[in-house]
Amino acid sequence: MTESIHGLLAKVRRDLGAAERLLDAGDTDIPASRTYYAKHSAVIAAYGKAFARTEKLDPAYHRAIIDAFGVRSDADYALDPQFVTEGRLVAIATARRFVDEAEAYLGPLAAPPDA
Repeated sequence: MTESIHGLLAKVRRDLGAAERLLDAGDTDIPASRTYYAKHSAVIAAYGKAFARTEKLDPAYHRAIIDAFGVRSDADYALDPQFVTEGRLVAIATARRFVDEAEAYLGPLAAPPDA
């Protein structure tokens, strides 16, 4: 299980890095989508139930995931999505904090297999 958790967390970090690079290059809709998929839809319900309600992790991230879903939908399906770059940077930063806290919570499970 450690390898799969590490692999998923590494993929999340790659998605967030790609979102930042695309945003820096002037793209706005694809970074919104990548930021959302760094968290993904299945996480919304599971996070709410297991972590937000119990407050094992910050409940504010549950709202951030829900908001990211709406932004991702616009980014993927609107013909001319209107995004504010600063807002996308905030979403990416929030996603990074979320991943950092998830890794801290998972502790040894989040460590790379060779660590």
